[in-house]
Amino acid sequence: MALKRTKEQPRSSRSKKIRRPKLHLRWGRILMAFSLISLCSAGVWLIALREPAAPEASPPAASAVQTANPQPGGNKTLPGDIFVDKAPPSAPADPLLAKAVQERDAALNAARAGNATQGNQPTNQGASQPPAAKQAQPTASNLYAGKDLRIVTAELATHKFIGNSPETWGEHIAGTTNMLSHVWESRQHPAAGNYTLTPQKTAGPVPQSKGTVALTLDACGGPKGSGYDEELIDFLREQHIPATLFLTSSWIHKNPLVARQLAADPLFEVAAHGTAHKPASINGRSVYGIKGTANLAALVKEVEGNARDIEAVTGKRPRWYRSGTAYYDDIAAAVIRQLGIGIAGYSIAGDEGATLNASQVEAKVLGAQDGDILLLHMNRPQSGTREGLMQALPKLREKGMGFTRLSQ
Repeated sequence: MALKRTKEQPRSSRSKKIRRPKLHLRWGRILMAFSLISLCSAGVWLIALREPAAPEASPPAASAVQTANPQPGGNKTLPGDIFVDKAPPSAPADPLLAKAVQERDAALNAARAGNATQGNQPTNQGASQPPAAKQAQPTASNLYAGKDLRIVTAELATHKFIGNSPETWGEHIAGTTNMLSHVWESRQHPAAGNYTLTPQKTAGPVPQSKGTVALTLDACGGPKGSGYDEELIDFLREQHIPATLFLTSSWIHKNPLVARQLAADPLFEVAAHGTAHKPASINGRSVYGIKGTANLAALVKEVEGNARDIEAVTGKRPRWYRSGTAYYDDIAAAVIRQLGIGIAGYSIAGDEGATLNASQVEAKVLGAQDGDILLLHMNRPQSGTREGLMQALPKLREKGMGFTRLSQ
């Protein structure tokens, strides 16, 4: 007999009551997510419409970060801006040489332009104009003043004489001043050998007495050559005998106060003797066991570096240079002259490198004639130089001989 199902709830009624709210919840979450996406999209569009797009930033310049030290008058960069320290792709392979040549050409072009327009420039009413002939022209000294020694070397490397090999090597080569200018044409000193003497015309006045000689004293520096013969200098001051003093950078660094005192004394002229007392060579040639400057860069450092050290102490650029050992090759001599410095030779080695005793020094100095340049030393107080000069110089004066500085 079949049983009739009562009117109680069906079996699936409970499950249906549970599933219905789950279905509504799922659709509600979907609607909420869609609403959030719509709101975000609308916000983005509103922002885009209110704020116009910023212009595209130009590529940064190739330089160091300028945040810490902004250039005067320039745009101040914001913290965090980064500049790549690289040369532009079009930069030359050797920017140092390119800069040197560019600066040199600019100076020369400016000089040519000035010459071409002489007399055609408008003058201000009431203002006096200097004559065209007196306008300053670029010279070796002012072309290289203040430039980095590497740039000076690069500029000198463009000169045609650099590509040649040295032909002469010695103490009295062409271009060195070995005697005072008022007698060099009329008398060739035996020390000059077969070389032609071409001294500077400023190397001493025409004497009014029986003759004039130039006393020059070297201070070579180095471990055994950084002494100072104070008694010799005091003697020259007492006797009012002028002298030209050739100082190396190494000697100046050991005696900075003395160097300043000597430079401040109008009785003396301070000249250059090299940074490290080396022979002036373009290829490292040696003499007396001392190796010369190895190349052009070393020569520039030896000569121009020493000249700048002296200028820092004296306030004046030296007009004369004498290399260590007084040896030069002809290419090095051309470089030195291009730097605007005269090359000081000698005609009498008064103490032969501070190796002679007092009587030998006296005899050598007493042999001086009109126009001679005497080379002795002031950095070896234990040698016979001081005593020899103290005996010889008063006797020369009694004979009517006068004394001068090289640039007097």
